Amino acid sequence: YGQSHKLLSNLDSTYKSGNSIIENHSHTSFFKSGKGDIQIDIENLDQQLLNAALHFSINKLRVKKNKDSLTYDPSLEFLAYNCTKFYTSSKFKGASKGRDKYERVLYMASRSMGLKQNLITTNVAYTDILDVQSKKRIYKSRSRSHPGFYYMSGSKKNPATDEKVPVCTYNQLAQKVVDLFSKNANRLILLSSSFETSACYLHLDTYSLRGNRPPKFKVIQILAGKRLTLQKG
Repeated sequence: YGQSHKLLSNLDSTYKSGNSIIENHSHTSFFKSGKGDIQIDIENLDQQLLNAALHFSINKLRVKKNKDSLTYDPSLEFLAYNCTKFYTSSKFKGASKGRDKYERVLYMASRSMGLKQNLITTNVAYTDILDVQSKKRIYKSRSRSHPGFYYMSGSKKNPATDEKVPVCTYNQLAQKVVDLFSKNANRLILLSSSFETSACYLHLDTYSLRGNRPPKFKVIQILAGKRLTLQKG
């Protein structure tokens, strides 16, 4: 239980969880509102919108598959935030890799916080902010007309023939994460009826801002419940 003790001793108690967007919307009203259809600006991130877009995208899929929506839990968001701060990016690069360790750590941490759920687990991902299908190289280029950078797809040897790559909207990024969460056995977790509450946190990996690669997010969803009814969805 060394990892759980390390996490507990490094909890950032100054973080105040809560999400007014989730509290004031259903997944249907959220997508109708268009709130998540704006392009992400990493210089001015809306953290609540990042988390809400993922929360509602997950519930949209669950409802489509005839599963109950997950209820947002601020206590789980507090844990999710601290996990993204405590763990390096390598811990987020495989949604099923190391899940047992995550579960042990989160169970111990949740008990220390007074949470009563018998089950707690997680999905994790590590993804960039670009809306791109191309498998070509992505590189960063500086704008001559205004401050800042943009991203290109191509060889970089002949920029005139390379294509500019758009940055995701909040909803597009959330869908990228849901697609990652839906792969292989992780889909069983995402659509399981065992879990009733959930919270997500997307943390901008500041190390990814170095060099010419696009910015990336460490992403975690923590799910909790009281009964085990894992089944295929």
